[in-house]
Amino acid sequence: MFKQAFVLAALAVSCSATASNTYLLYTLENKLVPEKLDPSAPLSRYTNFKITDNTVILVHGHHGDANNDFNTLIKNAILDHQTPHNVIVVDWSREANQGYASARQSVPIVSLIFN
Repeated sequence: MFKQAFVLAALAVSCSATASNTYLLYTLENKLVPEKLDPSAPLSRYTNFKITDNTVILVHGHHGDANNDFNTLIKNAILDHQTPHNVIVVDWSREANQGYASARQSVPIVSLIFN
């Protein structure tokens, strides 16, 4: 129940601070081509999201993006070996690819949607 509430709350929150973030959903049904999520839209809108499946959220680091090796490796490992799962990759590359000090200041803003 907690994991479901966490995901519902995370995707339901919409704030201007996260406007540049992109949320990409991967499942076994769409392992290679993600479904772009809108945090303000209901989960029922997404054909691949399964509310009964576990959900893992991946967030890249400084100078990363949604397609970096870390996200691809972990996403594929989860979907190949721990099914069924929803994997949401958070792309905050606009902020992450700034200088370290600026990117560091953006980390709390990037995480607001998950509170």
